[in-house]
Amino acid sequence: NIMDQEEKNLVALVYCSAVLRHVDKSMHPERPERLSVTYTEICKRKLVDECVMLPARRATTSELRRCHDPAYVSAIFALGRKCLEYGNEMDNLLKLIANKQDSIYLNEFSVDCALLAAGCAADATKAVLENRVQYALALIRPPGHHATPSSMMGFCIFNNACVAVSLALARGIQRVLIFDWDAHHGNGTQDIYASDQRVLFVSLHRYDEGHFYPVGKHGAPESVGKEPAQGFSINIGWNGAGAGDIEYLTAYDELLAPIFQEFNPEFIVISAGMDSARGDPLGGCDLTPQGYASILHRLKSLQAPIVLVLEGGYNCASVAHSVCACLETFLLSDSTPKNISKHPSPMALKAIARTARALWPFWPTLRPHFTKVIRTADDLRRSSSSSSLRFGDAYL
Repeated sequence: NIMDQEEKNLVALVYCSAVLRHVDKSMHPERPERLSVTYTEICKRKLVDECVMLPARRATTSELRRCHDPAYVSAIFALGRKCLEYGNEMDNLLKLIANKQDSIYLNEFSVDCALLAAGCAADATKAVLENRVQYALALIRPPGHHATPSSMMGFCIFNNACVAVSLALARGIQRVLIFDWDAHHGNGTQDIYASDQRVLFVSLHRYDEGHFYPVGKHGAPESVGKEPAQGFSINIGWNGAGAGDIEYLTAYDELLAPIFQEFNPEFIVISAGMDSARGDPLGGCDLTPQGYASILHRLKSLQAPIVLVLEGGYNCASVAHSVCACLETFLLSDSTPKNISKHPSPMALKAIARTARALWPFWPTLRPHFTKVIRTADDLRRSSSSSSLRFGDAYL
């Protein structure tokens, strides 16, 4: 056991096999095996023995109404009651409802599974805010970050990460960082907090100039939030496939780290979509388990409690190995990952510089930093021998 020789952190894990009942009859990528295979791997590595296991529960209407419109919450609860009463007799109606949505499937258990997912995210948050643990991982489905205040979409019914964040805000937390590394932009999360200065939303995702799901400009670097919170929505959008460990870590180290230091979060929620992993059939990115661990190690250095909420991820082996890497990083006090020696792609450098330009007006004290990021990225992209020049050389 790798944990035997190291000082350990207290980490909560919440997992409920009941959420496996949300299933589509077709070969849908958001399938129960995403969780069951991952939990099996956690047990195989004996990581479950190192965690504080939290019981699952359903979210309450008051918890959901903090981030969703009351009418939407009431409608989903009413649908859930009908499913409980009529069971699989609801199949035709559920199919009709789902077909009117954007990338949604529903069965008789879907609402109950969504309630359990949101409730687990809430209780993971309570565990860290009450200092029972330092970190928590919510292994849940259906995912949540596409769910808007008033609609389900993109495999998501309730916005689990926002349920966690809204609970923290209700308890008096004033500065929350949401870090979304899912390959798809967290449009729902951004919508919910677009005008709230207490929440810094950061998303690194495939953008493809608005042609990658969710299609549109909401994930553009120029989408920076609404008054009075302009600059508090930060979007780094990759315009193409292949972004991997060095691209994500360059974005973090060279652009995001000073912003996080200035913001100084009291609480962090990670929308942990593992569809940015190497081998995912939908994401097309190239993060490795080591890459996820390296990002998480950097977030841990901010010295704030962290809740990691599973979002997407459709290669079951990639999800399992990536989640385990994150859990191991949570558990070990000294979890410094290996250095990565590759150099970021020109596509990534262009994306990072574009985000820096978009943020420049809204963070006055960081303008010199943004200017350096832009100049260095531009210089590296123009250089015919970028392999001989590291991104950070411009700061020496």
